[in-house]
Amino acid sequence: MSKRYKISREAQDEYSFKSQQRTFAAQEAGRFNDEIIATTVTKRFDDKKTGETTRQQITLDRDECNRPGTTLAGLAALPPVKGPSGFTRPATQANSRMGYRPAF
Repeated sequence: MSKRYKISREAQDEYSFKSQQRTFAAQEAGRFNDEIIATTVTKRFDDKKTGETTRQQITLDRDECNRPGTTLAGLAALPPVKGPSGFTRPATQANSRMGYRPAF
């Protein structure tokens, strides 16, 4: 899509950055509170160093995919998913397109 519609990498980064900021501000202001039903689940944690698996009960009450610490410099440093000439990076894709699935 980015090549077809000539959307530059910089334009995608700027849009992603602003989207992260807007989402964070909306979460902090409680704008999504009426749209999300809090759910308590058991989450699995895998320690990559030790291989140990633990489980902990947590309550999900907001979208966990927002990254409020996102910076334009951080976005620019991410490598393209499909090689050096590609534009698409994890930061410019919806989590569902990148294979994100909540682990319950």
